[in-house]
Amino acid sequence: MSKVIIKGNLSRNSFKQIVKELKSYKEKLNKGAELGIEEASLKLYDLILEKMDSYNLSDHKGEVKREKITIGKNQAYKVYTNDIVIMFHEFGTGIKGTNDKWANSFDYTVNASGKGEKGWYFYNQKRNYGGITHGLTSKHIFYEALTEIEKDLAKDVQIQIDLVMSK
Repeated sequence: MSKVIIKGNLSRNSFKQIVKELKSYKEKLNKGAELGIEEASLKLYDLILEKMDSYNLSDHKGEVKREKITIGKNQAYKVYTNDIVIMFHEFGTGIKGTNDKWANSFDYTVNASGKGEKGWYFYNQKRNYGGITHGLTSKHIFYEALTEIEKDLAKDVQIQIDLVMSK
């Protein structure tokens, strides 16, 4: 971590200089933190896309979004999706035997196929019976990526702060 040493004589001009240096330090600190958070959000985004490849979800990568947002006076980033397929993979569809309904076009039922199968049945693109599944185990794509990024977040932000401070 950078150390800041500010020296001055006890006079009106020296206090003005100290205040000026402290303001500059604060601006550099804020800029470094902002750059560190921006970099971390980009790492998170890239890691999510990488994990999607490993789960054969490459066709849905365009549905993962990264946006700059403002929270109060601070700039932040969010990485998210509204894609239902990605959400099903993130959270799973429940276990075999559950009686809860899932989304508008998914119902847990018995014998939807006429073969006595239990599971989630779904519609095909023509809104006809498309098949049955016994559930999809959650993959935690977003959660695992975020957990991985959090481990190094403080270090990554500090690197950016140190770079800005050295200029």
